[in-house]
Amino acid sequence: MRVGFGECVFDGDTREFFRAGTSVHIPAKTFRLLELLLEVRPKAIPKERLTETLWPGVFVAEGNLARLVAELREAIGDDAHDPKFLRTVHGFGYAFAGDAEPASASTPPAPGTVFKLIWKDREIALREGENILGRAPDAVACRP
Repeated sequence: MRVGFGECVFDGDTREFFRAGTSVHIPAKTFRLLELLLEVRPKAIPKERLTETLWPGVFVAEGNLARLVAELREAIGDDAHDPKFLRTVHGFGYAFAGDAEPASASTPPAPGTVFKLIWKDREIALREGENILGRAPDAVACRP
């Protein structure tokens, strides 16, 4: 599953997370928490189920899950007081509540990245998005 939200891209298949086009290391349990929340979005997951899934067969204090959620919020740039992505369902659990959609398979370029086409002795800066090459006068690169 590859999902984009805000300035983030989560890739469960390659086990990668990007924020603003930069790869960000997220600890395994934090990554798994995000994966669980994205899989069932926008449904809320009970704290008990999250705890059992993240720490199978181990007793952990409820504060450990809260710490993990705080760590995840920091990684994705969310704020507990004004959440955009992670919703706390008081007395129940957590939910991914932000807008998320399937992301393209390519890694997003870092901000400020410039792509250029080198053609013979010419260097042509490409625009963001689709670029037309050919004979048309409005093409990014046309034969002089």
